Amino acid sequence: MKDFLGNPPARHSTEAPRIANRTVPDPETPTEPSPGICRVERRINANGHEMFSVMEPGGLTRSVVLWDDDSAEDFLDGRRYVGRWALDADGDLRVNVAGGVFAFRRG
Repeated sequence: MKDFLGNPPARHSTEAPRIANRTVPDPETPTEPSPGICRVERRINANGHEMFSVMEPGGLTRSVVLWDDDSAEDFLDGRRYVGRWALDADGDLRVNVAGGVFAFRRG
């Protein structure tokens, strides 16, 4: 026990996931925004919870659970990120997890 307490295991990275399907400026025409290209699918998992699969064009896929108490879980690359969510003025679901924010629209 003394050896363990003197050398605790390293913490997992809490680096924030990248931003999901948001509107970003089009570099060709700076005045025209272009929509994000992520695909979002709503599903019910085996436990009966509503989940969202957010798939980015490069293949990155996250699973997101939004709880009634405004807490959120984001599962990405085998890691679990915990944070808060809110509906923003544009109607996007905005999720704030350790170190960053991403947003998506219901699928």
